[in-house]
Amino acid sequence: MNEPIFLENHSLLKDREKLPIYFFLIFIAAALVLIFELGMMPLWGSEGRWALICRHMFRSGEIFQPLIGDSLYWDKPLLSYWLALPFAYVNGGVTEAMIRIPSVISALLLLYFTFDLARTWFGIRTALLSAAVLMTSYGFIFWARNAQVEMLNAFFILFSIWYFLKHKSDANPSWVYIFGVIMAIGANMKGLPAYGVPVFSIIILLIVKKEWPSALTLRNCIATVSLSLAIYLAFPLAASYFTKSWNPLQLVWHENVLRFFEPFDHKGPVWTYFIRIFDLAAPWSLLLPVALIHLLSKYKKQPASVKEMLALFGGVFIFFTLSGSRRSYYLLPIIPFASIMAAHLLISFSESSLSRFIDRFVKCFGFLLGFVLIAPLIALVFYPRVIPISGVKVWAIVTLLALVSPFFIYFTKKRHVGKMAGAMVVTALIYTFGIIPVFGQLPNLRTQIAEVKSFGRACAFYPDKIDPVLYYMDQPCQKFPDETAAYNWSIQEKGVVIAKDKVPKERWHTVVKSREWNAVTAIAPGQQTN
Repeated sequence: MNEPIFLENHSLLKDREKLPIYFFLIFIAAALVLIFELGMMPLWGSEGRWALICRHMFRSGEIFQPLIGDSLYWDKPLLSYWLALPFAYVNGGVTEAMIRIPSVISALLLLYFTFDLARTWFGIRTALLSAAVLMTSYGFIFWARNAQVEMLNAFFILFSIWYFLKHKSDANPSWVYIFGVIMAIGANMKGLPAYGVPVFSIIILLIVKKEWPSALTLRNCIATVSLSLAIYLAFPLAASYFTKSWNPLQLVWHENVLRFFEPFDHKGPVWTYFIRIFDLAAPWSLLLPVALIHLLSKYKKQPASVKEMLALFGGVFIFFTLSGSRRSYYLLPIIPFASIMAAHLLISFSESSLSRFIDRFVKCFGFLLGFVLIAPLIALVFYPRVIPISGVKVWAIVTLLALVSPFFIYFTKKRHVGKMAGAMVVTALIYTFGIIPVFGQLPNLRTQIAEVKSFGRACAFYPDKIDPVLYYMDQPCQKFPDETAAYNWSIQEKGVVIAKDKVPKERWHTVVKSREWNAVTAIAPGQQTN
């Protein structure tokens, strides 16, 4: 571990206590990547729920009524919706961009805490590289530009762990209570994982380090648990009081305890996260297996900082793996630790301190990324039909990506890991400023629903309502559980049915076609043909 010596001699990094200008550049680049055209892409999946609930709260002022259509939706805590409301009030309405802003802010804070943890453990070089790795990871960019609660949950989990590490040696026990408050607020974003992940990971850390903070006395722990649970339960209790329903409190048990121990959905296999960590942390996740080999092979000789990082990385991974309810994005809180681990490996690569096998693996990784960047241009030249979008903009984008490729390969060969990360930052900027605007101009859910509404007819759903569609419809819509009832209604009202399931072609005419649904109108019996 020669990094501290390097830092002392490096003229640009003499003041280790101050945030270097390089971090501000990375932070600004991350903000650009996350904020640019934030509302261009239409809502998808669960984003529709947040949009519908926030819009109802904004228009009605009923902040304790998470209403989707005509039904209350209690599956997520209220605080995740409330965070979007101030931005909606400033904007004058709920839009795609407004409900995504809380995720963006959480991601930028997550970036800072990742940088600070890496700086504490390994110094400024690894910290800067960790920030660059995190901001160019697929899972970070995708979920930060998403209106769901996953990035908020990841931030509060890391915030809790970061706060504990910063204050665990303090003699004044007040930090223990603040630690409990942070977890209570985090639990009101998504649920009890904001308690479970930090506590489980920290317990593993304390076992590994064989130490126990002096402030964590039994009395302080009991007082902290009482205060934290009181704050956590205050929100569902208030919702139960104002709605005169026990549903908000039942959510606490149903969506947290029951889902963890006896899952009723999202029952992924036990090896789910061994696979899905690679797409969440892509492309840097390819380095994780060799990073673990590198660190674990000489575990006893590793400094305390490496053992802390491995304990927390393992704690987060084991907690979610033990949970019976598994979905790929649940593992998002591990991405900061994965980024630090990848950065630590790259720093070791730059110092030529890796074994021959791992050193060659990292070089192959760099060459592979370089090839991936140039591949779209090769495809567009020889097989233009592979990319279904044509035009000058696409050629400009893939050409820019191709120009980054030789730089990435060159920096890998010369072990300039900072410039390697810089090339990926440039790639992320090209993606945001190039690819997103191009795809945002293509026919999408927003334009499809505008076409449906242009018919000027009543609309209904079969067999289930689709939240993003309902948001863009912005009008009352019935739901029919069976095809016959939907058919009779369409005949009588001359209405349009948004059909998620297939319908008989001899009874229905498709007016708007989508990948996940079709807008159809009923064919009258006299007009039916064989």
